[in-house]
Amino acid sequence: MADSILERNATVRYARFAKSLIIGLILTFSTEALHDLRQDAAFAARASLRRPGFALPVIAILAVAIAAASAMFSVVDGVILRPLPYPDPQRIMQAGVRSNGRIQVSPGDFERLAPIFDDAAISRWDSFSITGEGGAERLDGDRVTANFFRLLGAPAKLGRVFSASDPPSEVVISYGLWQRRYGGDPAIVGRKIDLNFEPYTILGVLPADFHDPEGYRRSASIDVWAPLVPLPGRSASMRLYTMQGRLPRGATVASARARMRAVDDADLQPLLESLTATARPQFLMLGSAVGLVMLIACANAAGLMLARMNTRRGEIGIRVSLGAGRGRLARQFLTESMVLTIPAAVLGFLLARALVHVALAFAPADLPRAGEIALDGRAAAFAIALAILTGIACGSVPAFRAVHRTVPRRPFASALVVLQIVASLVLVAGAALLIESFYRFTRVDLGFTTSEILTMQVRLPQTKYHDRAQRTKFYDDALRELNQIPKVRSAAMVAALPMGGSGFEEAFFIQDRPAASDAARENAEWNLISPGYFATMGIPLLAGRLPTEIDQQRDAPLVVINSALARKEWPGENPIGKRIRFGSIHDPPPWLEVMGVVGGVKQLGLEAPDDPQVYQLYPALPPPFAAFVLRAEKPALMARAAVKRIQTVDPDLPVDHIATMAGVFSRSLSASRFRALLLGGFGAIGLALAAAGIFAALYSRVELRRREIAIRMALGATPRRMVFSALGHAAALAGAGVSVGVAGAWMATRLLRNLVFGVNNEYPPPLALASAILLVTALAASLSPARRAARLDPAVTLRED
Repeated sequence: MADSILERNATVRYARFAKSLIIGLILTFSTEALHDLRQDAAFAARASLRRPGFALPVIAILAVAIAAASAMFSVVDGVILRPLPYPDPQRIMQAGVRSNGRIQVSPGDFERLAPIFDDAAISRWDSFSITGEGGAERLDGDRVTANFFRLLGAPAKLGRVFSASDPPSEVVISYGLWQRRYGGDPAIVGRKIDLNFEPYTILGVLPADFHDPEGYRRSASIDVWAPLVPLPGRSASMRLYTMQGRLPRGATVASARARMRAVDDADLQPLLESLTATARPQFLMLGSAVGLVMLIACANAAGLMLARMNTRRGEIGIRVSLGAGRGRLARQFLTESMVLTIPAAVLGFLLARALVHVALAFAPADLPRAGEIALDGRAAAFAIALAILTGIACGSVPAFRAVHRTVPRRPFASALVVLQIVASLVLVAGAALLIESFYRFTRVDLGFTTSEILTMQVRLPQTKYHDRAQRTKFYDDALRELNQIPKVRSAAMVAALPMGGSGFEEAFFIQDRPAASDAARENAEWNLISPGYFATMGIPLLAGRLPTEIDQQRDAPLVVINSALARKEWPGENPIGKRIRFGSIHDPPPWLEVMGVVGGVKQLGLEAPDDPQVYQLYPALPPPFAAFVLRAEKPALMARAAVKRIQTVDPDLPVDHIATMAGVFSRSLSASRFRALLLGGFGAIGLALAAAGIFAALYSRVELRRREIAIRMALGATPRRMVFSALGHAAALAGAGVSVGVAGAWMATRLLRNLVFGVNNEYPPPLALASAILLVTALAASLSPARRAARLDPAVTLRED
């Protein structure tokens, strides 16, 4: 009965306070209350100036939190929240058949799906080699249907865009290419240029602010658009194209998806969602981390304000005796909180600029829309709104205490400290998990050496290198030139570099294992190489032998396989001499003999398993694009000489993607590094704020208990006992926070399972480490207040009181 009465009384008090708070906020912004507001603000400003030891820490704590939140908002807004720069972007969908995580179409799919939309277009990424004035250069391009620019609302800045009647020999170029290569020549329209050694006419120049969705998707600058000509033969039925469509007005995504599945087993998703799908989980995690930092900062600031209010009990009593009502007192403390959060917001917004620069410096290379991240008016509005909400949140606790002076003091302060420890534990545990994941990434066995290797890529235009003999001769001549460079130990060619993906997945048969159909074939990653590839890359030979120049000259039917394929197909057997064959069951031989087994290579990325791989000498099917790898003591210094040697074979051929393998490996770590850096930074901020909160709460506790401590020491309590008492209180708070926080941290690490690599997030070390860090931090923060309690002189303290 007594408990129910107490619960009802507490409910009534909270309801009355909420009513007083709402009335106070309304009066704060009413015309009648402006005079009181000015008085309250002036009083709060004078009080803050008189007590900088209180005001400056609060401002600094809130500024750091607002800076982190504003910087994170700028990144999330630029990548995910800001609408795409197209008319009615919410109606633009990416449509097609979903396969391997992507939605693409064939020309036949497009014909069936296009009637569902008001307007629809398809495109296909392509690479162009531009030659002539300005030298050879490789450009990223897009082959598009005539209505592509109409769909995306992109009129030409100069000239015009495509129409249905335009021939395939006309192109539209980007504003950046127009400025960079042609100096912004106003007479550019109608100019003849050579692309892929074919003549094209420039039809128009696009505005500087136009962004091709393919550029967002590839984090690249699209510089050339050409009319789409569907690929001939069997490729015409392959899903190699990207489709965008505009939903009819009034149509929903669900209704359009239902129509698409009825026509063809297809799917769609909003274009913005499709472009940022890989970034969304990361930003959800980082946004949650920022929310925890804000929670810690608000609890910290509220604790400091509460501690200061405890020294103003006499002032509050005088105000009440003079007739100050609940709303007036609540408004006074809310105004004082706002006076502190406004400079914190300004300082935080300025600090956020530096944080945005740091985030962009470590952002992954494939982060979509990274160029649109900016600390602009939207971020400023967010910072102002956040400062207002923070001011209300921080001021409401002391306001409540001032209005209801009968509420016990210590539970409030202790609860705020426990709240900070819980939030900090979640942050630190998540950061520890991601940092361990990043460390494991750096220790992955790639299967090859990254040091002393230089890579570069070429793409042979179909018009100039249209048959096998021409491509083979180019690679032969280029390798001969590269191997003659002084200080280059070896040079080799490969169709697809490790860590860059392959895309060459081929099905094969094994001799003496009859297959009933093509569906019964095995699959493996297939790559084309020159004889020196394995030695140059440092890939170890495990069995058999490696190919030689003699094998290449004979065009011998030999292949090298990796250990994963050997284990899968010939477990416990010697695979040397075994034979395989690519192609269909109806294709004729030849059979290819396994001549050697090499170690596994991370071909598709760090997280990809060691899939079966087959290596064949490039004359078997010389590819239209390939990479050269060079081993030298200082590989970066060999780049200019290597490009010059390749261009002695073909002066008009662009050589690009020049990088060391160490640099390629570092870029592959960028996403993991980005997550670990940001969450680690937020964890450090949260830990520092929690330490400050513990220190402030315990310091305030010592100040409030000065008389009690003095009496206890006068009655015989030793300084050591008072130190242990303060440390015991800190340990109790930390223990309570860790006990509650462990459950939250365990749930948070479970949610991070898709963002970590090589770490069993059921395993407790990151959580145990985070708990230990919080306990040590709490005890360290309590040392100074504990020593202050031990140094009190009972006689002096009792006389002062």
